[in-house]
Amino acid sequence: MRRKGRSSRAAMGIIVIIVMFICVLILVKTEKLTSDLNAKNDVIKQLDASIAAANEKTKTIENEIKYRETDDYIEDQAREALGLRYPDEIILVPKEGSE
Repeated sequence: MRRKGRSSRAAMGIIVIIVMFICVLILVKTEKLTSDLNAKNDVIKQLDASIAAANEKTKTIENEIKYRETDDYIEDQAREALGLRYPDEIILVPKEGSE
């Protein structure tokens, strides 16, 4: 009977070692997966920020396109590029050096 006791203790010790080894492997794998998840979440945040910036830029461009289709834009361009004015309008130009 003594032999049976020794072999069952040895078997129990081996089982404990194997279970501990499996626990360590699970912990290491969990840590790596958590790290990967955090890295991917950071990438998602960066992409979301890029999308938001692109959407804002798109909105700005759309507003610019709408503005360029208005009479106000045409009038502003005629004033700036061609120096045109209304018949009853007086344009005052400051002298150089006086501000």
